[in-house]
Formats: sequence, C-alpha cells, structure tokens
Amino acid sequence: MRRPETGVDIQLIDGPAPIVRFNETNLRAASLNPDTYGEMLSASLFADQRVRQAFLRACDIAEGAGRGLRVCLRFDPEAQALASLRWETLRDPRYGGRLFTSERIILSRYVESPIPAPLDLQAVGTLSALLVIAAPDDLARYNLIPIDSAAVAAQARGALQGASLYVLSRSSNTPAVSLAAMMLALHEGYDLLYLVAHGRIIGKKAYVCLERADGQSTWVADHQIIQAVTDLARRPALVILSTCFSAGMPDVAAPMVLAPQLARSGIAAVIGMQGPISSETAALFTTTLLRELLRDGVVDRAMAVARSAILERPDWWQPALFLRSSDGQIFVKPAALEPGQTRVLLLPLAGCGDSAGGRFDQELYSQLEMRCEALRVSWPPRCPKLVRVPDRAATVEEVRKVGLRHSAALVVWGLRDDTGVALAVEMVGAGAGELWPGEGWPVLGPATGRLPLAAAAGNLTSAAAYLATLVLGLLLIQQGQLTQARKLLDLALATALASPWGNSAAATVHYWRGMVGWVTGEVAGALADFDRALELRPSWPCAEAQRGVVLLRLGGADAAQEAFAAAIAELGPGEQQARAALLGNLGLARLAQGQPEAALSALHEALAIEEASGTLGGQARQLLRIGEIERARRAPQALQLFERAAQLFQSIGAERGLALALAGKAQTLAQEGQVVAARTGYEEAMVILERLGARAEVAAVREQLRTLG
Repeated sequence: MRRPETGVDIQLIDGPAPIVRFNETNLRAASLNPDTYGEMLSASLFADQRVRQAFLRACDIAEGAGRGLRVCLRFDPEAQALASLRWETLRDPRYGGRLFTSERIILSRYVESPIPAPLDLQAVGTLSALLVIAAPDDLARYNLIPIDSAAVAAQARGALQGASLYVLSRSSNTPAVSLAAMMLALHEGYDLLYLVAHGRIIGKKAYVCLERADGQSTWVADHQIIQAVTDLARRPALVILSTCFSAGMPDVAAPMVLAPQLARSGIAAVIGMQGPISSETAALFTTTLLRELLRDGVVDRAMAVARSAILERPDWWQPALFLRSSDGQIFVKPAALEPGQTRVLLLPLAGCGDSAGGRFDQELYSQLEMRCEALRVSWPPRCPKLVRVPDRAATVEEVRKVGLRHSAALVVWGLRDDTGVALAVEMVGAGAGELWPGEGWPVLGPATGRLPLAAAAGNLTSAAAYLATLVLGLLLIQQGQLTQARKLLDLALATALASPWGNSAAATVHYWRGMVGWVTGEVAGALADFDRALELRPSWPCAEAQRGVVLLRLGGADAAQEAFAAAIAELGPGEQQARAALLGNLGLARLAQGQPEAALSALHEALAIEEASGTLGGQARQLLRIGEIERARRAPQALQLFERAAQLFQSIGAERGLALALAGKAQTLAQEGQVVAARTGYEEAMVILERLGARAEVAAVREQLRTLG
C-alpha cells in the first residue's frame, strides 16, 4: 500500500503470500444475482484473516489521512480465470454493503503496458472528444436492439459541455462508420474516444459491430481495432467502449479482450463492459462518468460516482476500468488564476523558424514580459501571466498542448498557413476579440469557450487575414508606429465580418482604430469608431468608457457622464478595478458640468475601491484628482492630499504622476502665501517633466513660476 500523505509504500501482509480459493461452480450458479455473487466472492477473498486485516488496516490509514482508498487489481496475464471474476460486486467485510459504489473506496484493474507511452495530461474543460456511433440497419437480423444515434449524440454533448466534441455517425457526416472511417478520424488527434456499438464474443474472439458502405453490419475483430489504435501517433488518453463484452465474458476464462488489450497498447485508461449491458444503463453510466471526469480529470473517482448512479439497475456491475495510472489522474485541472487574471501565450507557429524570425521572437518575448510587468501596476485586475513556450521551433501540436494545459488566451504571431489559424480558432474560442481596456498587450479572447474547428473550417482564409493583420496592427500600436498600425487595422476590418467571429471581430477593430485616432488627434474619427464598435457589440464597457473620454475632450460633459455611467452599469461584480477607473472618469465629467460635490462623491468611491485592493497607482491618481477639486475650493485638506499622492507616486516610480502631485502641492502653497516653498515645489516638478520630455506640462509649470514673481 502507498500511504496517501507521504507517498511511501508499506507492506500490509508479512510472511508468505496468503492462498485464496474461489469456488467457480458456486459463483457461476449465482451469476444472475450480483449481490449474492458479491457476497460469495467476498467470503472467499476475506476468509484468510491476514487478507481481511490487511484490508481493514488500509481502510483505517486512508480514513485517518482524510483520503479515499484506491484498490488496484493486478492480474498475471496467465490468470484469465481470476480476471474474469466480477470484482466490481465485492462486499465490504466491515458492513456487508457494496464495496466499490462510492468515492470512499474506488476500484480499477491495473494494466502494465510494454509500450512506453507517457501519460500526457491535458486540461479538463479543453478536451477534444470523438464520439463514434455504429448503428447498422440490419441489427434485427442478430436480435440486437437499434441504436438511436441522435439521442446518444445529444446525451454526450450535454455531458461534455466545455469540451470539443466531434460525432462520427451516419446521421451526421459519414457514409458509413467503418473501421477505416473511425481510424481516419482518430488520426486528427483526440483526447477521448467514446465508441457506441454492439459487441459479441464468438468462440474465444471478441467482435465489434460496425458498418459497411451499404449501411449493413460488419463484425470487426478486436485485434484489428487494437492494431489500428497502436499505430496512432497520438493515442487518446481515455477510451470508453459502450460495447457489450468489450471487457470480456463474465465467469468464462476468455482471453483478455478489447478493453484490457487497448490499455496494454498504450492507452492511459480504458472502460469496457463485462457482458450484454442495456443501452439505458450504458447511457446513464457514461453521461455521469463524463460529467464527473470534467471536474478533476480523475477517472477512477468518476467511475465510482458513475457506478453509484446505476445501482438500481441489474447490470450495474458491468462497467470495468482498466488503468495504467496508479492515481487515476488522466487529465488535469488548469492551475488557478487570480481573480480577473488572464494568461498570455505567445505562439511561435510553424513557418517562423528562420533566423530572422528567431531574433524577432526573442524581441517579442522581451516586449511581452515588460508589458506584463507594467500591467501589474497600471491595471492589476487584468494582470497577465506570460506562459512561455520553451522552444521557438515547437510544432503546432506541442504548442497546442502547452496552451490547453494552461487555459491560455493567445497572442498570435506568425500565422502563415491555415494550420496555424485552425489552432488559433480552436484555442481562442467564441470569445475572440475581448481586449484589455486602457493600455496593455491585447489578448484575443479569454479562455471562456472553444469554437469547434468544424464551424470555422470554411473561414480559415478570412480568419488568417483577420488575425494576422489585427495582431500585427496591435504590435505596431505598442511600438508607437501608429500610421502603419492604422493601415493594418483597415485591412483587418475588411476581413473581420467574414471571419468566424463576425460582428465581434469588427467591433474589436473599430475599438483599436478609435484608440489610434484618439492618440493621433483625430478625435472625431475616434468617436465614430467607438460608436460603430458599440453598434456591433452593445454593452461593451471598454468601448463605452473610451467613447466617454472622447466626448469629454469634445466638451460633451453630459454625454460623457452618460457613457461612463453606462460602462459602470455593464461591469461584472468582480471588476472592481475597472469600476474605480470609470468612477474617476465620471468624477471628471461631473466636475466639467460644474458639479464639484457630485464629482467628489464619485472620486471618493473610486479611492475607497483602490484602497481596498491595495493598488498604489490607482490611489495616487484619485488623490491627485480630489486634491485639485479641494484646492480650487481652498479646502484645508488639499495640501495633505497632494502630499499623500506624491508619496504614492514616488513609491511606485511613476515620475509624471509625482511631478503633477508636486506641482499641485506648490500651487496650494502659493494660494496660502508660502511663496518660497511653492517655488521649490514647482522647480522640483519641472526638473522631472523636462527629463520626461513633457513639453506641455513644463510650459504650464513655468507659467506658474512666472506668476510667483
């Protein structure tokens, strides 16, 4: 036994191995009653007191550690009679109840594989699944019930919400569900294979009923499927065989058939059926299993929960799990993000491996790292974590694994072919176009969903044009090359509506064209772009906020106040930092309307949010704004407000903010008649502003110095 809290193996039974005898004749006679069968099997297994005491001690150790107990059965390949027993029906020697029907004690059949296939853990929720449904037209010929392909597909989609599901069936997109069609689909690379078909054991061989081109049945031997799966470059991590006899025939010393043999071929986990399971039981079991699996990726735990869901059915014991992982972990949950945090993944896709591309990749990495660090100060709730792909020459498949494992959003560079675009489409998902407000590196969509590749297959060319021109345009914005950026954004707009993201993509381009227009002084054009972005994507706080900023510059304080209020109303409950920034702008709009009291109310609310979150830069900005209003009103607290703002700006190295706070403090001192102290403050502010090259602010400070005489 391996202790759960330390990972140390301990021996539970000393001395020679105990000998356990099973009466196969009696067990076979009880085969129609799984509870009686389980009682007889348990009585034989725990008849030896050393076995019983070892099991009880294992239970005590697990419970003492607050963990569940994993029971892994390992059979000698020659011990087929033992492997064919119904171990799932075992009873608890302490209480007499069913043993493996809860998360407290879970069962798997451990399989050693001669194939050194590593367990490449993908992230749950971002899995790709292939559902294969074989429903030939002539099943009645074999006294087999028909399979409702549409119902099976609907159940699978409901259970696999958040994952990517491709259905292979005649009712969807395939002339015939043959072995060749199934293997051709598997060559695309899926994390999970779910096969729904009829199965039989004839003689000592297992067969699966697939389809011919004419819709009639064809019985495929298990060794053909095993060989085809073994030949795959990328095997699924989990195979679910909702197929009768796929785990063998109960109580008959049949050869190890499809499920265990697939596990030996390098599959991490395989679930098969030990007999003729009913379609109702199989459907309930599998849908429960899939939903549970998406919680944490632990297959034996999900198996226990799924078995508990079918306990009232007579064939509840039939699903059997064959596992290569000792801890049951075949998929992983992505590492947790801080509230509001987004991960950024740089993709050096195929076609960027030349020397020039390599040098540019390094430069871009450095720029991203600096930008991410800057955002920790300027926009903490959107603070990104840069997930760096270790090898710039990584293949598309290797990059895909890194991205899915980290639930990464994408910064895409080097989209030179449809393969790269297909990857971007798959990973970005339906939320493409969501960008950070304010300054910061853009991200093409938080990882809140995935767009099935099939839905975008006809739009890869437009997607390539849109993504490449948009991302290059945004890179040029960051580098300050705004004229060239505007040209690329115009090109992106031309393909945005034809891309898989339609209005959302066009809204994104209009937003960033508006930002370029705002910076370059084309204020009217910027306002038109923000208006258009909101037409295409209503209730978008980013665009609404920037529209308010432009309106305020144009003198439309009333309209600006409405825009800021609308943006605030559209924010989610967790976006407190964005709320603080918008409240600050709302305060400025109210001040422009001649409402200083209302402005102070908004600014103090923003300050309270900044203080609660501990964001020093945000606190300093709000203090500076409040100080300006209080100075104009000659309030005694104005001087203290500027001093606090200056201290905060200095602590975070924000020199421009420090200079403005020093100038505000100096102006307050001048109002109070402290001319010498005011002159010193102005001079300190001017030294900083001159070093920064802020000409307009330098001229304003010089004018203040001149008025001092």
